[in-house]
Amino acid sequence: MNVKYLKQYLIAYKEKFAYINREELYKWRAVKHFHDHWDINASDFSEMLSRAIEETFNLLKSGQYFPLRMIVAFAEREPETIRRLFTDLYDEQQDMERRMYRFQQVARELNLKYFPNRRNTYQDFRAIIVYLSLRYPEIHYLYKYKMYEKFSEKLYLTKPKAGSFETIIHYYKVCNIVRHHISEDQQLLKLHKDRIGKDCYYDENLHILTQDFIYAVVRHLDAIQVTDTPSHPSINYHAIESPRVATDVRENPNFEGRFVNFLENSIEAKRIGDLGELWVFEQEKLKLEAAGLSKLARKVRMVSNEDGDGTGYDIHSYGLDGKDIFIEVKTTKGALGNTFHVTRNELERSRKEGDRYYLYRVYNLEEKTNRADCRIFRGDMSDICLTPSTYRVRFKNN
Repeated sequence: MNVKYLKQYLIAYKEKFAYINREELYKWRAVKHFHDHWDINASDFSEMLSRAIEETFNLLKSGQYFPLRMIVAFAEREPETIRRLFTDLYDEQQDMERRMYRFQQVARELNLKYFPNRRNTYQDFRAIIVYLSLRYPEIHYLYKYKMYEKFSEKLYLTKPKAGSFETIIHYYKVCNIVRHHISEDQQLLKLHKDRIGKDCYYDENLHILTQDFIYAVVRHLDAIQVTDTPSHPSINYHAIESPRVATDVRENPNFEGRFVNFLENSIEAKRIGDLGELWVFEQEKLKLEAAGLSKLARKVRMVSNEDGDGTGYDIHSYGLDGKDIFIEVKTTKGALGNTFHVTRNELERSRKEGDRYYLYRVYNLEEKTNRADCRIFRGDMSDICLTPSTYRVRFKNN
């Protein structure tokens, strides 16, 4: 992502804030209205659902796009089926991809049963994420593929793939990065706080505001004119080698007391990790395109997005010989020698894949200049995973 362009768009967004607010304030009202009326246990579920989502306007009804009409029609015919469907969708302890595809599957079954001549249920990713964002605006981001595609073009991100769940999670990671910059803009935060009335949901976590900014870049703001030439993510790669392991990781533990803000550190570490993954992902695609392997470039996957955590690697890419490679990314703004952690699954995956497994240690990350250094380690990580820091524990049932 070109941070300089992002900063310029934030300036333009604030300059046109009053106009954009008049056009887009309905989103905060829609969320508040939903929370005021949503009741999963309502005796008349279809009436409650219709009432709760009626203020969404073009989020769920625009042009030839009718998800609101269709989900209400399904609920009128089989209210208990749709009640169970929303109960399942709103279970944030379950896999998001499974929940979304299950929602679509049930919608298709109901459509075939009651409207056999209508091919489109309109319950696409966009609509389902609206439902999720209405219920959990502190977790989800309102989404439109065309919006994200155009935003990616303006901010020099890789073009997203239409209809792919991977694109959804990729979009969420980009939103998290944008949200970080918004959260540091005190002028914008004041403008945002002042415009929220009693009929609006105040999104303390800034998820609605983040999507509003992204949509404004696409819909309401002119292309930014920056004098320097925009660049794709740039990583300075060093030769593949076995890294030297710092001797201090072999030493005895330090039992001195200390106070650490683990929550904030964890949030920041996740954000930096997302940045590193996104940049390596784009760099891998550029590497393959430069080698004339465009078909393989289009197949590069952010596995951490599509398949979730626990696979033991972040990115599925390809070597210049066309063979699969598995990349785990570890990112820091600091020096190469900074400590990082490897999970048991990552270690076992490196043992399983052998020379097809790569650890990309991204360091000296500079957000503003879009640059970093990267040291690559190939193969089994057993030799560099020296000191376990956590242990699995289970008590016996008596």
